[in-house]
Amino acid sequence: MIALVFAMIVCLVLGLAVVAVVAIPARREGRDVLTARGEDVVTRVRERTESVTSAAREKTGDLVGSTRPKAPDAEAPQATGPEAESRQQD
Repeated sequence: MIALVFAMIVCLVLGLAVVAVVAIPARREGRDVLTARGEDVVTRVRERTESVTSAAREKTGDLVGSTRPKAPDAEAPQATGPEAESRQQD
């Protein structure tokens, strides 16, 4: 598991290095990082996200304010079995 986490961190660092080497200097020089097609994709995704967000707000707007109050806290369930009995005796 540690090897997997380490490999993921290495991939993240390599990705950040690529962005730092390629995208940052390009933006400083005034060049576009994305192509025209990429810009169109980003624009469409933003429009869809905004429309879905507004539709969700319209549908759930009435539900947000009408939440039921929480019930009073009940006692925690008691443990059962041989382990619980030995704990009680100690």
